[in-house]
Amino acid sequence: MNQEINLESGLQLIKEEKTSEGMRRAIVNLIQTLKFDETIEGVKGDKKDLAETETLFADAFTEILALSTSIESGEEKRSALLELVRTVPPRGLFVDIFIEAIKASLASISEMSAPRHRRSSLLRLAEEVPRKPDFRDIFDLIIREAIKASDEIEDLSVRRRSILEITRLLLEREECKELRLHAYKVALGLTGVSNFNTYSPNLIAKELPKSCDYTFYRENTFLGLALSLPKSGEFLELLKEALLIAVEASSEIEEPFYRRYALWFIANEVYGDERFSELYKKIVRKSFESSLLIKDPFPRQFALLEMLRELPREAEFSELIFDIIEAMLPFFSAKSRFGDVGSLEVLDYLLVAEEKRMTDSKKNRYTRDHYGLQFADILLELNSALGDIRLVEILKPYSHVWIRPPKFRETIREIIAELTKLRETYTGFETEKPEFTGETHPEPKSLNTEKSKASVTPLNDLTETIAVDLGATNTVVMQRLAGKDAEPLDLATASINIDGLRVIPTLLDASEEKIGKEVDPSKGVENIKGLALENDQAGRDSIKEFITLLSTRITSARGGEEKGKDSWLTRRFSSTSKDTPRLVLTVPVGFDDYRSLIKESFTLSSPEAEVELIEEPLAAAIGYQVATKEDKLVLVLDFGGCTLDVMLLRLKDNELHVVAKPDQSNRLGGRDIDLWLAKYLAKKARGEADEGSKELILIAEEIKKTLSTHEAAPFLWKGQKIEDITRFDFEDVLEENGFYKSVDRTVGYVLGKAKKLGITPEMIEAVVLTGGSSLIPSFKDKLGDLFPELLARNEIYDHSPFSAVAGGASVYGTSLVTDRHLGVACALRYTARNAGAPFSYEIVLEKGDHLPIKKSYLLRPAKTLGTQDELSIELFEIPESFVTRRWVLESGMEFIKQILKPLKDRPDFRAFKSTRIKINDKDLDDDGRFPITFSVDLSGKLKLVCGEDNTEIETGLHLQ
Repeated sequence: MNQEINLESGLQLIKEEKTSEGMRRAIVNLIQTLKFDETIEGVKGDKKDLAETETLFADAFTEILALSTSIESGEEKRSALLELVRTVPPRGLFVDIFIEAIKASLASISEMSAPRHRRSSLLRLAEEVPRKPDFRDIFDLIIREAIKASDEIEDLSVRRRSILEITRLLLEREECKELRLHAYKVALGLTGVSNFNTYSPNLIAKELPKSCDYTFYRENTFLGLALSLPKSGEFLELLKEALLIAVEASSEIEEPFYRRYALWFIANEVYGDERFSELYKKIVRKSFESSLLIKDPFPRQFALLEMLRELPREAEFSELIFDIIEAMLPFFSAKSRFGDVGSLEVLDYLLVAEEKRMTDSKKNRYTRDHYGLQFADILLELNSALGDIRLVEILKPYSHVWIRPPKFRETIREIIAELTKLRETYTGFETEKPEFTGETHPEPKSLNTEKSKASVTPLNDLTETIAVDLGATNTVVMQRLAGKDAEPLDLATASINIDGLRVIPTLLDASEEKIGKEVDPSKGVENIKGLALENDQAGRDSIKEFITLLSTRITSARGGEEKGKDSWLTRRFSSTSKDTPRLVLTVPVGFDDYRSLIKESFTLSSPEAEVELIEEPLAAAIGYQVATKEDKLVLVLDFGGCTLDVMLLRLKDNELHVVAKPDQSNRLGGRDIDLWLAKYLAKKARGEADEGSKELILIAEEIKKTLSTHEAAPFLWKGQKIEDITRFDFEDVLEENGFYKSVDRTVGYVLGKAKKLGITPEMIEAVVLTGGSSLIPSFKDKLGDLFPELLARNEIYDHSPFSAVAGGASVYGTSLVTDRHLGVACALRYTARNAGAPFSYEIVLEKGDHLPIKKSYLLRPAKTLGTQDELSIELFEIPESFVTRRWVLESGMEFIKQILKPLKDRPDFRAFKSTRIKINDKDLDDDGRFPITFSVDLSGKLKLVCGEDNTEIETGLHLQ
């Protein structure tokens, strides 16, 4: 065993050495002779030899450690121990020896008297410690001793640099964050146990920056150290503490001008960082106070002007801004001007415009004028940004003719005029545009638990009713005589037969006073309903004429006398009827102008009748008679000639509850499909047919109808067959024109509204289809794809596409109907900050919103006249003619949002009584926004839920 022999002889040589230097050399020589790494590598293949060799080396290192610690000379001992630390492997059975060697080195280094050398030795020792959890404690101990040694260095600049070097050493060691923080605290003298206690406010004040040598103040001072701190976690808190100390220490600077500069320097370091917002406000306020102490008026004005130029143009600084302005204004008064001229020069100052010779006093006047022009520009900026009415009272005393320079005086007058005009426009309680945050519908899910119902009084069995379903393509009239079931009314000359049902084509020839079948299709006016829905004047006139002619046909069909002799509704009702005759008209959802038009037109035909309106899908649900003794969720789709109506209802016996519906029907119908198909056919005709011709559109309509029952339909043009049009061709046309996507959107929108009430598509128990366009096979297939389980159970009903709406309308009133939806859109007026239109409107409660509802928004006080501690909630009723709709995507779901149409003029919307709300800072979020919820109950009563404490405020308003 050569290693054993070498070890024994080497240890013996160390013991025989008489001097510290000799022992150190012998130890180093032995360590190098043993060649630990090479020896271990040579025996790795044999576990037994490896174990024996490691044991041998462990014993040797232990003996060498004991001999090293016995060296009397500190320097030689430290050198020997460091060599041993570098050699002993920090693993396995050597770990304890390695740690003991580290501790021995640490103890030896602590005996060094010079802190700078001690620090260097400690850092060299720290480099030998592995970055492993097992050695974390010993590493921390070494670094803390190095920080302590640095703290004992008397040269302040060297001391700081020494500690900063340690913080940089620790920068990449995330596990040493706490140790790094400790180093910074020691460097700043903020541990409470600093060895070199020199951090008095006076010393800090002397080091605060002046207008020179920026780099020096960045790197070599208390403030420089503080500003080098990371801006996160505990370091951020330490930075705030250090900056506060620096700010307080600034009071020790005797010269106010330099004190102001130092404070402004610190303020600029934290400007724009929200985490220092309160500290920034405190610093700039102290800087202002220091500026006021400057005795010389010109440097004082310069300092104030500089502050005013750099302060944020924000309302939260308005108080300080006003204080600065008030402090600066006297500088431009007559009294102040005369203070910088001699008594004999006053007359000269007032009367002489120019002089070649410039005296010191005139230089001052020149400087004063220069400051005045700068001040004027800044005032204009501030007024534009703040628009604070309080500025009027501050500036008014300085608008007189004797204020110099003239431009400064004119600027003040201009600002006063603008603010005065502003006060004529605003109240100071306005809000900015509201930000929507969410909505809830606190409504019971079962009809049985509902205590309040908006219901129609059940009809007397003797009541007689005429129901009119005025469709875009066909019109159905049904009558229900006392005690009998409803039946279609046959208007002989105007009616046609569709699947056993008498209907009147919605065609008009006003010149010939003909309607329906009486009209030559090539000459008649069609789609009059669609035009009326668009509020087209020609369409409105045609609807009125059609209703007038329809009334005469009904009178005739009911056995009435000559046209004009009797009202068609008051003739030949049962003589036993004691009730006012009823006329029930079906209308699509929404379209207020159209609803009014229809009701007014029919009322003119029979002023004695009780005229009621019912929405078409609701009438269809009644007509299909799918209600049972248990609650049943039914989705109704009324797909007619010009609208697609979707409504979700809960039915039970004779109770109907409207769960969800759009505020307005989708303007999609059979007429649109006819036009799409006509365009397709024109291409097939290769230029021989005009896609807009009435003849081609009628052919397209017939092909569409044929394809509802057949797989293909011939396309004949001018007596010649062009080709067969298949269902696949037809479906391609629908797809190209976005038909299926539109159906998805329309159904999805209603389902989305239902989801807010806790109702999912899986809960729907039946689907009802009505309207002529619902006969399109792929439309029914589409609904089957959306509701496959209902399709499998035969719960998609389509057997009464033409009669269900009119039939349901005829018995409307025999059921309890609950339709809790807001009948009008309400908008909040907010400040637009536009000179031409200072206000705008945002719809906050949409027409068709299900009641009860809670809609939440964030409102930011507009501060139109400056600071603001109240909000005025100003709601306005928005007529349908001012509302438009657009599809938006939110949380992965498409829905329709109601917005105002662009307004050319200021509309005279009906205003509700405004509600004033007090606001406190605690009620505002971090962005200065105030939370408010518009809560509307079942009856339409509106209350506001406001602020952090959810304070409830009664508005006294009842919405429709």
